[in-house]
Amino acid sequence: MILVSLAIASLCMIFSAYAANALQLGCLRFLTGICIGGILTNCNVLTSEYSSIKWRSLTICLLSTGYAIGATFGGVLAMYVEKRFGWRVVFLIGGLMSLMSLLVAVAALSESLYFLINRKPRNCLRKIQSIRVKLQLPELSSIATEHPASKKIKGAYAELFKGEAGMATVLLWIALYCLMFGFYYILTWTPKVLTNSGLSNEQGISAGVVINFGAMFGTIVFGFLGTRYNIKTLQVFFLLSTAVLVVVFGFSLGNLDLALMLGLVVGIFGVGATAGLHTIAPMIYESSHRATGVGLAIGIGRLGSMSSPIVAGMLLDQGWKPTSLFFLVGVVLVVSAMAVVLMKAISSSSAKN
Repeated sequence: MILVSLAIASLCMIFSAYAANALQLGCLRFLTGICIGGILTNCNVLTSEYSSIKWRSLTICLLSTGYAIGATFGGVLAMYVEKRFGWRVVFLIGGLMSLMSLLVAVAALSESLYFLINRKPRNCLRKIQSIRVKLQLPELSSIATEHPASKKIKGAYAELFKGEAGMATVLLWIALYCLMFGFYYILTWTPKVLTNSGLSNEQGISAGVVINFGAMFGTIVFGFLGTRYNIKTLQVFFLLSTAVLVVVFGFSLGNLDLALMLGLVVGIFGVGATAGLHTIAPMIYESSHRATGVGLAIGIGRLGSMSSPIVAGMLLDQGWKPTSLFFLVGVVLVVSAMAVVLMKAISSSSAKN
């Protein structure tokens, strides 16, 4: 799934450079977006499977860091290339770089051990032996003809809502939707709000860059802390901290230096919280339907990021002040934190039983 998604996304980006009209470009970008979702979901699941319990939060956070670094530096490169060579060259370079990463993935990416053991595709024993050598584990002489978990799970979507997993799924959706709603408001509207507050366009854009810069470090900070503290407790702390910082940030818009400093910290805590939820998501589900659960959760989060700028724009048109909107975002982030608190209570109750 990762390789196919990466291949199609690469080709769609290259084809986008030669799009004849807006409709063709829009369709190609839509297909690219679907493939990016497939890459993010399955990379998250595969990373979780190959990570030990102690280091899982750090490895998944480092995965998110790669995305943030690529988005930041890719955006800077795209701005330079677009001004000098035009937008078509931006898509062409992006597609070629993705093809290069595809070659690396084909050579180095390991298949899911769960998939190999339970689905038994062709040459599965040889592939399992190769992975076990990488993990410094002894080789297997054969694979059991029947594995306790080898039966195909019918209705993977239904599995997400059975018993306590159902409540955890709903709470995860609420937490991700609210977090992505709040954080994407900050990313998309901060430059415009600062400009409307009397700052120049360059100053407004600089605040957005600072937030993205902080985001690059937020995942690493959360990942290292996650190796020492309970993930859900840490997640609640990051969410509540982001909520407070966002409200304070909203009242600092007239002071550029203070806004930039707070923007950096908001980026650290906001993206750290996002990485935290992406770490929690795979832990909720069994391997048989983990990709389905994580994929749906990420999709719900994307709905939050899509609706955030639209709702914010409507409220601004209705006469809302920027400070009021930042306060609203703070409340939404508190709701996300409460959902994680309930998730933690459910997991604690399940452990006792």
